[in-house]
Amino acid sequence: DAMSTVSAAARGAVLTREGPIRGRRVDSTAAGSRRGHSTHRARHSGRCQPVRQGGSPVRARDASVSASVSSPTLETDSMDSMDSMDEGEPVVRTAPAVSAKASHIASLTNEAELDALIDLLPPRVRGALATHPRKLQLLEVVLDLGRLPIARFADGDEILGDGLPLGYDDIERAMDTVGEVGGDNRAGINRTLHRISVIRNRKGGVVGLTARAGRAIEGSADLVRDLLASGASVLLLGRPGVGKTTAIREISRILSEEYGRRVVVVDTSNEIGGDGDIPHPGIGGARRVQGA
Repeated sequence: DAMSTVSAAARGAVLTREGPIRGRRVDSTAAGSRRGHSTHRARHSGRCQPVRQGGSPVRARDASVSASVSSPTLETDSMDSMDSMDEGEPVVRTAPAVSAKASHIASLTNEAELDALIDLLPPRVRGALATHPRKLQLLEVVLDLGRLPIARFADGDEILGDGLPLGYDDIERAMDTVGEVGGDNRAGINRTLHRISVIRNRKGGVVGLTARAGRAIEGSADLVRDLLASGASVLLLGRPGVGKTTAIREISRILSEEYGRRVVVVDTSNEIGGDGDIPHPGIGGARRVQGA
């Protein structure tokens, strides 16, 4: 996987991302290299065609750069302007389309619960998010000492505030509203699913924190619903942020409410049932045991 092409001269095969090409050996001569290069370009020429955004052609390379920056609107506009100047076309500025994922997350967001998370942030960050057009799509906010605050949305990241890096006062003010942080460097907000994770220096002082918005999403466990009905064991594996905790929360609700099972959630960091002594309604009728 790490190599795009592997030569296997002994069996006369070439392995590419598209799969094996049988019955052809790799020619090590310059002529062979040119032929191979020409063949590669001919096969993949369809992938290098211009992509149109907002009425103006954008090169595929530029489009990939545009998708990775923190401000999609500004980057797309700048690429449109450059190509329009090259071809003499008028500049057409269009707002970026909202992705299906972003729209879905916004529709599932409880704004009152989200405001409880935003209220914990420093004033200049809180003010920027309170009226932000993508507020309901917020995934998390990253606050690191000496850096600009970053909001992560479902369709990209964005720098917040007035352009000044965060200082000790900003971090301390946020920690004053967070409350007690446990030994796992995490804290929560009472009766919500939001999580606050902190980063400490060698002396134990907090130099950064991440405020992640939690949501209870019905339907997130539909892929294993048949297994739940059969009573089979289920193991969820995946990298951070793909929805394992959200699915477990929904599984608890389904088993306790729809199948009438006796469910107990062992919640070592209050991520499944929310912070506080009263569990979040997202786990349905399941009981919750808090771990230390």
